[in-house]
Amino acid sequence: MRGHVTQKGDVWYAVISEGVDPVTGKEGRRWHRAGTDRDEAEALADRLATTECARHNGGRSEESVTGFLTRYWPPKRIDLEPSTFDGYQRMVRLTYSAT
Repeated sequence: MRGHVTQKGDVWYAVISEGVDPVTGKEGRRWHRAGTDRDEAEALADRLATTECARHNGGRSEESVTGFLTRYWPPKRIDLEPSTFDGYQRMVRLTYSAT
């Protein structure tokens, strides 16, 4: 999971990515009001992103390539030509089956 901060007016928000919706292929984001201090917003974003990442990865702080591809790759099929998707899928399968 990733997080960043953004400012609207004089209020800072921590924005946390929730991953890609498998149906729509769009990235979901959750906004958390963090007050008027950028440093506090950045600390909140880091804390929330770490917590969210641990929750989605069974406590691991880093997501594996296989986990990433399993979660984020299928929705891309609708954006690509079938032959392109199949070629990419074949390259990934060959690359990661050898390791």
